[in-house]
Amino acid sequence: MAVMDPTTAGSRSGQVNLILRGTEPGPRRLFSWAGIEIVVRLIVVLVATVGRSICGAADVSQPSSRTWHTELVRYRLVGQDWEHRTYRGIGPHPADPRTAEVAEQVAAMIADTVPGTVAEHVGSTAVPDMIGKNIVDLQITASPDEVPAITSALLGLGFAWQRDRDPWPPERPMVEGTVHCRDGVFLVHCHVVPATDPDVGQMLEFRDLLRRSPAARRAYAQHKLRLTAGTADPLEYTRAKTGLIRRLLSG
Repeated sequence: MAVMDPTTAGSRSGQVNLILRGTEPGPRRLFSWAGIEIVVRLIVVLVATVGRSICGAADVSQPSSRTWHTELVRYRLVGQDWEHRTYRGIGPHPADPRTAEVAEQVAAMIADTVPGTVAEHVGSTAVPDMIGKNIVDLQITASPDEVPAITSALLGLGFAWQRDRDPWPPERPMVEGTVHCRDGVFLVHCHVVPATDPDVGQMLEFRDLLRRSPAARRAYAQHKLRLTAGTADPLEYTRAKTGLIRRLLSG
């Protein structure tokens, strides 16, 4: 019978030598740590490949697709692949339709993991043809006592705590991660907003305004172009947009 020889099996070189043992005394070892490591690596590559190809191809309305999403989430396909993101800096970048697919897939994953939880697609990527950073923003609205449990579940999916120098407070957290979709790597920001927050509806209201008003879309896009001509700092850029957003929402 062909078995792995623990004295000759490569450890990190990935080479495993097989020998025939039929009469040698002593207990037979069918596996070595090197062999197990190789098998695990092959499984990880296979799962990652399936996860990346399913984005944009699966119909999340079908039960079979939901099952696949649930299984893929368990392998933490939301990660922190920061260095390989498709879009870097504040742009503004042209709209990328893959961001809508990412939002749909991640929202389905969250719903599978925390039943009853709705992750709304907000921000510029939720508005067709809107230029921006191409970061996928999601908002989960929850009662204050549910925020810690939902945040913990998101971290379990592979999200990480916000890395910015001025993060959102823990009672209104934002977590972030990356998702692979059709040869792209997209940054996802997931905001968990307590229903008691005075600005709980702002991102949703602004998204809806931009979707229905061409004039608001033009004003917002032009404002972004002016801001990016004067700064490359993401935090400064985000803060500078606040005034216009409030003015547009006030009518």
